[in-house]
Amino acid sequence: MSNIADYNTSELYKTIIGHLEEQVREPLYPGDERRIFGEALVSVIAAVYAEVDDKAKQRLLGYARGQWLDALGARTATYRIASAPATTTLRYTRSVGGMNAMIIPAGTRATGDGLRYFATDVTATIDAGAESVDIPARAVEGGAACNNIPAGGINQQVDLIPNIRNVANITETIGGNDGEPYTEDGDNAYRARIQLAPNRYSTAGPSEAYRYFALGADANIVDVAVTSPEACHILLSVLIDPGAEQSPATLDRVLAACDDRKVRPMTDIVVAGWAEAVEYGIDITCYIPPGTAPDMNAAISSYIEWQGGRIGRAVNPDQLRKRVLDAGALRLDIRAPVVAEVGATQVAFFSGDMNVDYRAVSE
Repeated sequence: MSNIADYNTSELYKTIIGHLEEQVREPLYPGDERRIFGEALVSVIAAVYAEVDDKAKQRLLGYARGQWLDALGARTATYRIASAPATTTLRYTRSVGGMNAMIIPAGTRATGDGLRYFATDVTATIDAGAESVDIPARAVEGGAACNNIPAGGINQQVDLIPNIRNVANITETIGGNDGEPYTEDGDNAYRARIQLAPNRYSTAGPSEAYRYFALGADANIVDVAVTSPEACHILLSVLIDPGAEQSPATLDRVLAACDDRKVRPMTDIVVAGWAEAVEYGIDITCYIPPGTAPDMNAAISSYIEWQGGRIGRAVNPDQLRKRVLDAGALRLDIRAPVVAEVGATQVAFFSGDMNVDYRAVSE
């Protein structure tokens, strides 16, 4: 799309200098302070035009950012998904010799680094004679930054409880998600849901309407495929963030969003399940310039993320080739993955089987 407030700095320059020369009735040569003044005006006026252009574009869905995008989403009651907290299980262990029952209140906090805090979800009791109790807990603040803390990494009490010897997480922290933050990726995800919003007003149960409601049910949902195996039966195949657990609670939230009588036609039977994984491995030979230190991890990780980012996306080794070549390889032999179709309710999933062979060659 061209600029709404159309401007060209070259034309601005000619217009301003020409107008000044017309007013003073003589040429303004380089070095003339009047010409220098006119040249300075060009950048100022161009900046004003750019600001006006940007503000005008913020009224359009394709260009809006941040709070401007929020305002457009509010028109269809489509709101930005908040961040989701990471979860884990904390084990509280009593001091040696304690025999009475001990209560661990809900909201009791623990940390491992003084930066990321986790709080217990429920009030729990260490029974008389028992040594410890395991309590579900979640991060105090939402976001992916609290993911991947290994078992034992949360080991410091914040809210001290008498006669508790130690606390430790017994499972790795998972499920934290940034939602749709005020970033380019967050705005793009939010924008895509707003574009689906007009489908919500249909009373006929179109696939895009089900997809709209399902995508907004949980921050960890990456994609949803809507199919109808038979008449009046709707299958919602859900893909979640790789760092999140396939929890039944997530599917329950999807059904709650899509099975409401105000959303679905009365005759539809709605079922939610996980997208079926179709595994692939990576086996490649990278030809690289002599003396270089090869590190294709970022390129390969980018491909894995892209390949598994949508349901029904065919396995495409050319995407892997593009990313590895952009990372500095001279050429690439790909033995795996191979081109493969993926079903409408399936997702290509990296199996973890990887072999990368580096060979130095001259250009």
